[in-house]
Amino acid sequence: MSSRPGLGFDIQRCKDRRCRAGAGSTNPEKDAFPTAGRPEGSSSVSHQTEVAPPNEKVAERVRSSVAGVEQILTGFLQTWSVFVISPPLPSIDSEYELQDLGEKFRLSYREGQADIVTSMSHDFAIDELKATTPEFEGSVRPKLSRNKEGFLLGGWEATYKAASGAPQQLAVKIEYGNVEGFRLPTTVEVVTSLDIHLTFADYQVKRRIPSATVEH
Repeated sequence: MSSRPGLGFDIQRCKDRRCRAGAGSTNPEKDAFPTAGRPEGSSSVSHQTEVAPPNEKVAERVRSSVAGVEQILTGFLQTWSVFVISPPLPSIDSEYELQDLGEKFRLSYREGQADIVTSMSHDFAIDELKATTPEFEGSVRPKLSRNKEGFLLGGWEATYKAASGAPQQLAVKIEYGNVEGFRLPTTVEVVTSLDIHLTFADYQVKRRIPSATVEH
């Protein structure tokens, strides 16, 4: 018999505060990005603001800025979910190759059109995850710390490269708070060409326990 609890959440307020002035928002303190995360790791992001742009030029700058923040927020949730909600491992009955390289394990498998290579220590702490497709390649190096409940993802460094573009670097730092018994992000710093600080608040946690499967 096997059953696995799931965690979903809604974030009613995710605020964007940027280190560089004039990045596009008319009032970053009043911009909010309601967000939903689901047990399987998918997410959705929207945008709300209390201040209307004064003219079309400012409105276009705001739209561009909002699109950038939504992209970063969605990317953060997707990567965070991989390491926290849905483990970045193939199903046990799928095809994969596990190599013992001495101090580390190397796990290789295919997911859709992506070739995945995961490097981890013998206590299964992942130190790098690489994904390669015909159009894209990227690597994520998570910062994991061990506690009595397992591992806590404190952030990551990443490199992304499209087939026709230059590599892009990304660094993420996460601070957590206790939300209804779960440790969930409260502040996130994302460093790319522009430093972005995200604040998460007003969580609504949804617990889901799938029906058990009994094998005879």
